Amino acid sequence: MRDRSITPENIIDIQSIEEIKGIKLEGEKIRIGALVTLTDIIESPLITEKAFVLKEAVSQIGSVQTRNQGTLVGNIC
Repeated sequence: MRDRSITPENIIDIQSIEEIKGIKLEGEKIRIGALVTLTDIIESPLITEKAFVLKEAVSQIGSVQTRNQGTLVGNIC
């Protein structure tokens, strides 16, 4: 979009959807919301305790700026 190679008719901002912002333990599963940044994952005590390997892997992605903006869900997509 930045270089105008695509010009969508509509853009939907999901930043205000609180339900997809958190990291939660649900039973034995960890639910990571779509808006959780890579930095949020690295700094999460829950991830450190239950999924340390995920924290280590995410810490290897891009630069600090990329981790502050990028999300795990966005990278998967």
